[in-house]
Amino acid sequence: MLLEKIPKVNIKNYIILKLANDKLDEAQDNLLIKIHQREIDGIVISDFLSKLEIKSIKENIKSIPEESKFEIHGCGGFLYPITFNQLRKDDNYQEHKYRYFKEADIFSSKFSQNFKFNIELKLSNLFSKLSLNKKVIVAPGICSGSKMLPVTIRVFQPGRGGAFPHCHNTYDEDLHPEFVNHFSGLMKMKHQLSFFISVNKPEKGGELTLLNIEHRDANRKQSDFDILKSDGSVFDTTIEENKNKIQLDEGDLIIFAGGDIWHQVEDIEGAKNRVTIGGFGTFSLDNSIFYIWS
Repeated sequence: MLLEKIPKVNIKNYIILKLANDKLDEAQDNLLIKIHQREIDGIVISDFLSKLEIKSIKENIKSIPEESKFEIHGCGGFLYPITFNQLRKDDNYQEHKYRYFKEADIFSSKFSQNFKFNIELKLSNLFSKLSLNKKVIVAPGICSGSKMLPVTIRVFQPGRGGAFPHCHNTYDEDLHPEFVNHFSGLMKMKHQLSFFISVNKPEKGGELTLLNIEHRDANRKQSDFDILKSDGSVFDTTIEENKNKIQLDEGDLIIFAGGDIWHQVEDIEGAKNRVTIGGFGTFSLDNSIFYIWS
Protein backbone atom coordinates (compact mmCIF):
# COMPACT_ATOMS: atom_id res chain seq x y z
CA MET A 1 0.00 0.00 0.00
CA LEU A 2 1.40 3.41 -0.92
CA LEU A 3 2.10 5.65 2.07
CA GLU A 4 -0.29 8.35 0.90
CA LYS A 5 -3.12 5.81 0.71
CA ILE A 6 -2.85 4.75 4.38
CA PRO A 7 -5.58 6.42 6.51
CA LYS A 8 -4.47 9.10 8.96
CA VAL A 9 -5.52 10.29 12.41
CA ASN A 10 -7.40 13.57 12.17
CA ILE A 11 -5.01 16.08 13.76
CA LYS A 12 -3.66 19.30 12.24
CA ASN A 13 0.07 19.51 12.66
CA TYR A 14 1.46 15.96 12.57
CA ILE A 15 1.15 12.96 10.25
CA ILE A 16 -0.05 9.96 12.26
CA LEU A 17 -1.01 6.94 10.14
CA LYS A 18 -3.72 4.51 11.23
CA LEU A 19 -3.60 0.81 10.40
CA ALA A 20 -5.74 -2.14 11.53
CA ASN A 21 -3.75 -4.89 13.20
CA ASP A 22 -4.91 -7.40 10.57
CA LYS A 23 -3.83 -5.11 7.67
CA LEU A 24 -0.17 -4.65 8.61
CA ASP A 25 1.13 -6.73 5.70
CA GLU A 26 -0.38 -4.21 3.29
CA ALA A 27 1.92 -1.40 4.45
CA GLN A 28 4.98 -2.85 2.65
CA ASP A 29 7.31 -0.15 3.93
CA ASN A 30 9.79 0.46 6.75
CA LEU A 31 7.44 2.69 8.69
CA LEU A 32 9.62 2.77 11.82
CA ILE A 33 12.50 4.26 9.84
CA LYS A 34 10.07 6.79 8.37
CA ILE A 35 9.09 7.87 11.91
CA HIS A 36 12.74 7.98 13.00
CA GLN A 37 13.64 10.11 9.98
CA ARG A 38 10.44 12.17 10.43
CA GLU A 39 8.87 11.50 7.07
CA ILE A 40 5.85 10.67 9.22
CA ASP A 41 5.32 11.34 12.94
CA GLY A 42 3.69 8.12 14.15
CA ILE A 43 1.35 5.19 13.61
CA VAL A 44 -1.76 3.98 15.43
CA ILE A 45 -2.40 0.23 15.25
CA SER A 46 -6.03 -0.48 16.07
CA ASP A 47 -6.99 -3.62 18.02
CA PHE A 48 -3.38 -4.61 18.70
CA LEU A 49 -4.49 -6.38 21.89
CA SER A 50 -7.60 -8.56 21.95
CA LYS A 51 -10.46 -8.08 24.40
CA LEU A 52 -9.34 -11.21 26.28
CA GLU A 53 -5.78 -9.86 26.61
CA ILE A 54 -7.11 -6.51 27.82
CA LYS A 55 -9.35 -8.27 30.37
CA SER A 56 -6.43 -10.32 31.66
CA ILE A 57 -4.25 -7.23 32.18
CA LYS A 58 -7.04 -5.36 34.00
CA GLU A 59 -7.63 -8.28 36.35
CA ASN A 60 -3.94 -8.76 37.15
CA ILE A 61 -3.24 -5.07 37.78
CA LYS A 62 -5.42 -5.35 40.87
CA SER A 63 -2.94 -7.80 42.41
CA ILE A 64 0.23 -5.70 41.95
CA PRO A 65 1.89 -5.46 45.40
CA GLU A 66 1.97 -1.96 46.85
CA GLU A 67 5.74 -2.16 47.40
CA SER A 68 6.26 -2.79 43.66
CA LYS A 69 4.42 0.36 42.57
CA PHE A 70 6.52 3.42 41.76
CA GLU A 71 4.67 6.70 42.25
CA ILE A 72 4.32 9.03 39.26
CA HIS A 73 5.10 12.58 40.28
CA GLY A 74 2.17 14.97 39.99
CA CYS A 75 -0.71 12.67 38.97
CA GLY A 76 -1.39 10.33 41.87
CA GLY A 77 -0.74 7.29 39.69
CA PHE A 78 1.95 4.65 39.59
CA LEU A 79 4.35 2.75 37.36
CA TYR A 80 4.96 -0.96 37.51
CA PRO A 81 7.78 -1.78 37.61
CA ILE A 82 10.18 1.17 38.01
CA THR A 83 11.21 2.62 34.62
CA PHE A 84 14.64 3.30 33.15
CA ASN A 85 14.21 7.07 33.47
CA GLN A 86 14.70 6.69 37.23
CA LEU A 87 18.34 5.70 36.55
CA ARG A 88 19.37 9.31 37.02
CA LYS A 89 22.64 10.91 38.05
CA ASP A 90 21.63 11.46 41.66
CA ASP A 91 22.17 9.92 45.09
CA ASN A 92 19.49 7.26 44.43
CA TYR A 93 21.17 5.80 41.34
CA GLN A 94 22.66 2.64 42.86
CA GLU A 95 19.44 1.87 44.78
CA HIS A 96 17.28 2.41 41.69
CA LYS A 97 19.63 0.42 39.46
CA TYR A 98 19.49 -2.56 41.83
CA ARG A 99 15.70 -2.33 42.04
CA TYR A 100 15.27 -1.89 38.29
CA PHE A 101 17.17 -5.01 37.23
CA LYS A 102 15.76 -7.12 40.05
CA GLU A 103 12.19 -6.20 39.06
CA ALA A 104 12.96 -6.45 35.33
CA ASP A 105 14.01 -10.06 35.76
CA ILE A 106 10.87 -10.93 37.75
CA PHE A 107 8.51 -8.99 35.48
CA SER A 108 9.86 -10.43 32.24
CA SER A 109 9.78 -14.02 33.50
CA LYS A 110 6.30 -13.78 35.01
CA PHE A 111 4.39 -11.58 32.56
CA SER A 112 3.32 -14.44 30.27
CA GLN A 113 2.35 -16.55 33.25
CA ASN A 114 0.34 -13.85 35.01
CA PHE A 115 -1.19 -12.10 32.00
CA LYS A 116 -1.71 -15.23 29.87
CA PHE A 117 0.07 -13.95 26.75
CA ASN A 118 3.58 -12.93 25.68
CA ILE A 119 3.70 -9.14 25.27
CA GLU A 120 7.38 -9.18 24.30
CA LEU A 121 6.71 -11.60 21.42
CA LYS A 122 3.66 -9.62 20.24
CA LEU A 123 5.62 -6.38 20.17
CA SER A 124 8.60 -7.99 18.46
CA ASN A 125 6.36 -9.38 15.72
CA LEU A 126 4.62 -6.03 15.26
CA PHE A 127 7.77 -3.92 15.09
CA SER A 128 9.41 -6.44 12.77
CA LYS A 129 6.49 -6.08 10.34
CA LEU A 130 6.63 -2.30 10.60
CA SER A 131 10.36 -2.28 9.78
CA LEU A 132 10.43 -4.76 6.87
CA ASN A 133 11.53 -7.69 9.08
CA LYS A 134 14.30 -6.05 11.08
CA LYS A 135 15.43 -8.03 14.11
CA VAL A 136 13.63 -6.77 17.24
CA ILE A 137 15.04 -7.45 20.70
CA VAL A 138 14.79 -6.10 24.23
CA ALA A 139 17.84 -3.94 24.89
CA PRO A 140 20.59 -5.55 26.98
CA GLY A 141 21.05 -4.12 30.46
CA ILE A 142 24.06 -2.55 32.13
CA CYS A 143 24.73 -5.61 34.30
CA SER A 144 26.26 -8.65 32.58
CA GLY A 145 23.59 -10.97 31.18
CA SER A 146 20.75 -8.64 32.15
CA LYS A 147 17.96 -7.22 29.99
CA MET A 148 16.00 -4.01 30.16
CA LEU A 149 12.28 -4.14 30.76
CA PRO A 150 10.32 -4.54 27.50
CA VAL A 151 7.38 -2.50 28.84
CA THR A 152 6.00 -0.93 31.98
CA ILE A 153 2.42 -0.45 33.14
CA ARG A 154 1.31 3.13 33.82
CA VAL A 155 -1.78 3.95 35.86
CA PHE A 156 -3.08 7.54 36.02
CA GLN A 157 -5.91 8.36 38.41
CA PRO A 158 -8.79 10.77 37.67
CA GLY A 159 -8.82 14.16 39.31
CA ARG A 160 -5.05 14.11 39.90
CA GLY A 161 -3.74 15.67 36.69
CA GLY A 162 -2.03 14.06 33.71
CA ALA A 163 1.63 13.79 32.68
CA PHE A 164 3.71 16.96 32.47
CA PRO A 165 5.18 17.96 29.08
CA HIS A 166 8.33 16.06 28.16
CA CYS A 167 10.36 14.85 25.21
CA HIS A 168 12.85 12.02 25.34
CA ASN A 169 15.76 13.70 23.54
CA THR A 170 16.43 15.37 26.91
CA TYR A 171 16.93 12.08 28.80
CA ASP A 172 20.68 11.80 28.24
CA GLU A 173 21.05 15.08 30.13
CA ASP A 174 19.36 13.61 33.23
CA LEU A 175 20.36 9.93 33.20
CA HIS A 176 23.45 8.55 34.91
CA PRO A 177 26.56 8.52 32.65
CA GLU A 178 26.98 4.75 33.13
CA PHE A 179 23.57 4.18 31.57
CA VAL A 180 24.01 6.82 28.83
CA ASN A 181 27.40 5.39 27.80
CA HIS A 182 26.01 1.85 27.71
CA PHE A 183 23.06 2.80 25.49
CA SER A 184 25.07 5.16 23.28
CA GLY A 185 27.37 2.29 22.37
CA LEU A 186 24.41 0.22 21.18
CA MET A 187 21.81 2.47 19.64
CA LYS A 188 20.68 5.86 18.39
CA MET A 189 19.61 7.54 21.61
CA LYS A 190 18.51 10.76 19.92
CA HIS A 191 15.20 10.67 18.01
CA GLN A 192 14.03 7.56 19.89
CA LEU A 193 10.42 6.47 19.48
CA SER A 194 7.77 6.10 22.18
CA PHE A 195 4.96 3.55 22.17
CA PHE A 196 2.07 2.58 24.39
CA ILE A 197 -1.11 0.49 24.33
CA SER A 198 -4.40 1.70 25.79
CA VAL A 199 -5.62 -0.83 28.37
CA ASN A 200 -8.21 1.16 30.31
CA LYS A 201 -9.73 4.21 28.62
CA PRO A 202 -10.87 6.98 30.99
CA GLU A 203 -14.40 8.34 30.79
CA LYS A 204 -13.03 11.74 29.78
CA GLY A 205 -9.61 13.23 29.13
CA GLY A 206 -6.34 11.33 29.33
CA GLU A 207 -5.51 12.00 25.68
CA LEU A 208 -1.96 11.87 24.40
CA THR A 209 -1.24 15.44 23.32
CA LEU A 210 1.47 16.19 20.78
CA LEU A 211 2.44 19.81 21.32
CA ASN A 212 3.24 22.17 18.47
CA ILE A 213 6.89 22.37 19.47
CA GLU A 214 9.88 20.08 19.05
CA HIS A 215 13.19 19.51 20.79
CA ARG A 216 15.13 21.31 18.04
CA ASP A 217 13.26 24.52 18.98
CA ALA A 218 13.22 24.06 22.75
CA ASN A 219 15.42 21.71 24.75
CA ARG A 220 14.35 22.41 28.33
CA LYS A 221 11.44 23.43 30.55
CA GLN A 222 11.11 26.57 32.61
CA SER A 223 8.39 25.10 34.85
CA ASP A 224 6.06 22.08 34.91
CA PHE A 225 3.91 23.55 32.12
CA ASP A 226 6.19 26.07 30.39
CA ILE A 227 8.82 25.09 27.80
CA LEU A 228 11.71 27.48 27.22
CA LYS A 229 12.34 28.04 23.51
CA SER A 230 15.76 28.55 21.97
CA ASP A 231 15.02 32.25 21.38
CA GLY A 232 14.29 32.79 25.08
CA SER A 233 10.50 32.98 24.77
CA VAL A 234 8.16 30.63 26.60
CA PHE A 235 5.85 28.07 24.97
CA ASP A 236 2.63 27.71 27.00
CA THR A 237 1.48 24.06 26.96
CA THR A 238 -1.94 24.87 28.46
CA ILE A 239 -3.22 26.77 25.39
CA GLU A 240 -5.59 24.59 23.36
CA GLU A 241 -4.37 25.80 19.97
CA ASN A 242 -0.91 24.46 20.87
CA LYS A 243 -2.25 20.91 21.27
CA ASN A 244 -2.90 17.94 18.98
CA LYS A 245 -4.92 15.44 21.02
CA ILE A 246 -5.10 11.71 20.25
CA GLN A 247 -7.49 9.42 22.15
CA LEU A 248 -6.94 5.69 21.71
CA ASP A 249 -9.54 3.00 22.16
CA GLU A 250 -8.75 0.07 24.43
CA GLY A 251 -6.41 -2.34 22.66
CA ASP A 252 -4.98 0.29 20.30
CA LEU A 253 -1.23 0.95 20.14
CA ILE A 254 0.53 4.14 19.10
CA ILE A 255 4.22 4.54 18.26
CA PHE A 256 5.44 8.09 17.61
CA ALA A 257 8.46 10.40 17.56
CA GLY A 258 8.52 10.95 21.31
CA GLY A 259 12.19 11.85 21.29
CA ASP A 260 11.61 14.87 19.06
CA ILE A 261 8.06 16.00 19.86
CA TRP A 262 7.18 17.55 23.20
CA HIS A 263 4.11 15.69 24.47
CA GLN A 264 1.94 15.28 27.54
CA VAL A 265 -1.09 13.42 28.91
CA GLU A 266 -4.22 15.47 29.52
CA ASP A 267 -6.01 15.51 32.89
CA ILE A 268 -8.24 12.49 33.55
CA GLU A 269 -11.89 13.00 34.55
CA GLY A 270 -14.64 10.62 35.66
CA ALA A 271 -14.36 7.44 37.72
CA LYS A 272 -12.02 5.30 35.58
CA ASN A 273 -8.22 5.20 35.69
CA ARG A 274 -6.17 5.65 32.55
CA VAL A 275 -4.07 2.50 32.18
CA THR A 276 -1.44 1.95 29.48
CA ILE A 277 1.44 -0.43 28.77
CA GLY A 278 4.35 1.16 26.99
CA GLY A 279 8.01 1.72 26.37
CA PHE A 280 10.55 3.07 23.92
CA GLY A 281 12.35 1.94 20.79
CA THR A 282 15.14 2.91 18.45
CA PHE A 283 17.52 1.45 15.90
CA SER A 284 21.01 0.10 16.51
CA LEU A 285 23.91 2.22 15.27
CA ASP A 286 23.99 0.25 12.00
CA ASN A 287 20.17 0.11 11.62
CA SER A 288 20.18 -3.71 11.68
CA ILE A 289 18.28 -4.09 14.98
CA PHE A 290 15.29 -2.34 16.52
CA TYR A 291 15.73 -2.24 20.31
CA ILE A 292 12.85 -1.84 22.76
CA TRP A 293 12.98 -1.07 26.49
CA SER A 294 11.16 0.74 29.25
